[in-house]
Amino acid sequence: MRPRKVSILGRVFKITYVIKGPLEDDELGEVDLSTQKMSILEGLSADKERSVVLHEIIHGIDDILDLGLTEEQVNGLENGLFATIKDNPRVIAYIRRA
Repeated sequence: MRPRKVSILGRVFKITYVIKGPLEDDELGEVDLSTQKMSILEGLSADKERSVVLHEIIHGIDDILDLGLTEEQVNGLENGLFATIKDNPRVIAYIRRA
């Protein structure tokens, strides 16, 4: 089931899946800190859609913490974290324990 919201550092962002809408031609997603909304392009493969959601979460963290990450750094974190999360479900379950 697709998420409809995500909490990023205590801020809840509404996630919408769009045909094009607010996205530029080459964008697959975007996050807007001021409106606390995230838009994800409709029609991506399941893995690509999840990866784009993670990418936008990283942008959200970057914006909230004012880290100044470049797009290349965000892409690297997206790819590295996505592969690590997929390859290590037990570690992710361990991290999630409260």
